[in-house]
Amino acid sequence: MRPPLAAPLAAVSSGAFAARYADFSTIDVIVLALCAACLAVWGLRAPRLGAGESACLLALVLTGAWLSDIPTAAPSCAVEEVLERVEAGRDDPVRLRGWVKRPAESLEDADRFDLELESMMDGVAACGGVRVTVSRDLEDPPLRIGYGTRVELLARLRKPRNYGNPGAFDRVAYLRERGIVMNASVRRYAPILPSDGYGGTRLQAALWRLRSGLRERFETLAERAAISPAETALLRAMLLGDRSGLSEATKTDFERSGAYHALVVSGLHVGVAAAAVFALLRLAGAPRWGGAAAAAAFAGFYAAMLEGATPVSRAAWMLAAYLTATLLFRQRRPLNVICGVALGFLLWKPGLLFDAGFQLSFASVAAIAGIALPILERTTEPRRRGLLDIWNTDLD
Repeated sequence: MRPPLAAPLAAVSSGAFAARYADFSTIDVIVLALCAACLAVWGLRAPRLGAGESACLLALVLTGAWLSDIPTAAPSCAVEEVLERVEAGRDDPVRLRGWVKRPAESLEDADRFDLELESMMDGVAACGGVRVTVSRDLEDPPLRIGYGTRVELLARLRKPRNYGNPGAFDRVAYLRERGIVMNASVRRYAPILPSDGYGGTRLQAALWRLRSGLRERFETLAERAAISPAETALLRAMLLGDRSGLSEATKTDFERSGAYHALVVSGLHVGVAAAAVFALLRLAGAPRWGGAAAAAAFAGFYAAMLEGATPVSRAAWMLAAYLTATLLFRQRRPLNVICGVALGFLLWKPGLLFDAGFQLSFASVAAIAGIALPILERTTEPRRRGLLDIWNTDLD
């Protein structure tokens, strides 16, 4: 049985790919749309199933191209003008006002948080995110600034830039995806003044409080178990995705050993955790639908606690789709689930097609579901079924 969602996924991907390397005029889109409409009418009048399918796929190609070419809304404030003014006098500190959209995390000799700008310089309206790095001594306590807190500070600004090496990490695009348009550095012991009011949303504030409480609980359990601070930092990175407590020496050791991926929470963590929840509930006597629903809910909760990291979100959505098929008593086709989740992500953000993490994630699981599983089903699966209940002589 072929996965029915593979063709729509290929069509949307083709449209996004074509829009990346070619400019479609209005006339081109109209001509293609008329071709799709003619195919659809022909398929209805004939009736010809192939013509209708071709019309639908052509429409999905146009959808992928159209979504990729949608221009981003221009900001309501003159960020580029502000950046030009900053570049002209970049050695002078600039006064920033805004609210914290990502709380401070501790580095070895600095703290870092993300600020959503409201104004800068002499009250000039500004918007966009700024990644602020605050220097401090090693013995100084870490900076504590919660989500939504409005602050005012003096900082030196600079534009994010990439290294010129071919194939190097695109840090500018990485920060832009997170709404960061500038980097800022604050001198040691420079004051960060709180302002009146709070920013952000109540939902995000609740999520950040929950994340903070979870990390504090993790620290308490580690102290009770007499785990060293270095080992606690490693466990926190592997389980909660918080690498702020890792020393540079530890990161370098993992990079040189080729095992740095162990410090990154991936879809495997989500799958193992959800499977454990499902198995425990089944052992406790819960019905199958209850275990599946609880496992899907836990996967979503785990992804939310990790700030919606893209690999974890992909795994959570795939798991939710697979378990939903279980709840609806539908035939579960892993490859079809993978195609459906990938299609949903591309409709939401077509640019993900060119993201290396997106490509590797879906290519790896598609290889497992499309190549490894069929091989096992044709080789070892019949023998496994034959060995089930082998001691029952009534089945001979």
